Amino acid sequence: MDHPKCEVLITFMYEEINRFLTANYTHKETYYNELFGTTEWKDIVQAASSNKDSNTKLSSKDRAAMIHDLYQRQLKTVAGAHYVRSFRMRNKHNSTDYFLFFATNNLLGMDKMKCSMCSVDPSGAYEFSDFTNPNQLVLFQPQPDFNLLQQLLRQRFQGTIASIKEIEEYIIADTPFCSSGYKTKALKPMEKAAPPQLDVVACPRNRRSGTYAADDMKIRFF
Repeated sequence: MDHPKCEVLITFMYEEINRFLTANYTHKETYYNELFGTTEWKDIVQAASSNKDSNTKLSSKDRAAMIHDLYQRQLKTVAGAHYVRSFRMRNKHNSTDYFLFFATNNLLGMDKMKCSMCSVDPSGAYEFSDFTNPNQLVLFQPQPDFNLLQQLLRQRFQGTIASIKEIEEYIIADTPFCSSGYKTKALKPMEKAAPPQLDVVACPRNRRSGTYAADDMKIRFF
């Protein structure tokens, strides 16, 4: 990550990491400290142990999220990766097998990887499953949910003015979406809506309604 355009792709073997998280064996603590670069994984063990003695049990989904988020956070805070995205791989039982973590400090590199991931799982969930056929990976959803992207854009930019460049950077860095399709599938419907959900306040004179070619074009979100 010292190199601005360096990219890493890490196979994070979640199933094995999760299975032995609460086990007691020699050198386990050393291995997990080295894997996560911190002792914070013990907080997950504590949460799992505490829930065994109470009426509320830590769900497998919550436990997976805690393990995943800790590693992702460490890639950012310790390894120094500015952009991190993961891809979940499910086994033939539809359980999480492992994650592929992609990390980089280059926005274009992140966009290219996300576009590749979206071409495989257009839903933006970034998941594969062997559940229906162990010989072929299948998709969860057929296409991206651009209604969700519109909602995210309103939450982020409502009441403000932002350039196309700023909007695109936000989409790539902070949403499940990549740069492909957002102008025609998200911005254009928002401009054409009745009443409009956005207004173009600075653009070239010959600009056609529903087009957003210039990076410095300014958009006001209602």
